Amino acid sequence: MVRILWLLLTILLLSPTLLCGQYAPAGSTRAAAFRTKVAPVHADSLPQSRFRQKWNMEHSPLRATVYAAVLPGAGQIYNRKYWKLPILYAGMGICVGFIIDNTRQYRTLRDSYIAVADGDPSTKPPLEGTASSLDSEQERFRRYTELSYMALIGVYMLQIIDANVDGHLHYFDVGPNLSLNVHPTLLNTGRVQPALGFTLRL
Repeated sequence: MVRILWLLLTILLLSPTLLCGQYAPAGSTRAAAFRTKVAPVHADSLPQSRFRQKWNMEHSPLRATVYAAVLPGAGQIYNRKYWKLPILYAGMGICVGFIIDNTRQYRTLRDSYIAVADGDPSTKPPLEGTASSLDSEQERFRRYTELSYMALIGVYMLQIIDANVDGHLHYFDVGPNLSLNVHPTLLNTGRVQPALGFTLRL
């Protein structure tokens, strides 16, 4: 079995005609005919991957999605939906404001709870109160802080989805010829008297 494999390998190495065809000199007619039959392969003629095809579209939803993921609002700018930018940044700014305020409140209540719970009368807490009330308040603002972060992430994800949807709707026909008309019609119900109905026409 090994000898047969070596024999086949030797034949392949010593017979380039099996792999590349018979060699023809550069100036021979066979070489010229070969050059005329085989066209040069350009990079543009090679099949593109599905990702590259979507990326190189005239208005690419994939590109809008990537832009929005990298920089919030960039996808809306790419889709030319500039009126959405104030809404987007207002929503993100409100979330950031809540994060800053809730974090500050949580740290103040945490420091007050630690000062009250340590049992040292010389320690003055920033806020007065019992240990149990301060503990419950700090837990409440800790949850508020987490919810503010989740809201910020939600706004970020929502603007990515919005950029993707707007990118797909770029090719949707919303021209003036597209309309919805309501017309009265007579419906044949199988009885002697036809019934009155309405027909929707696009």
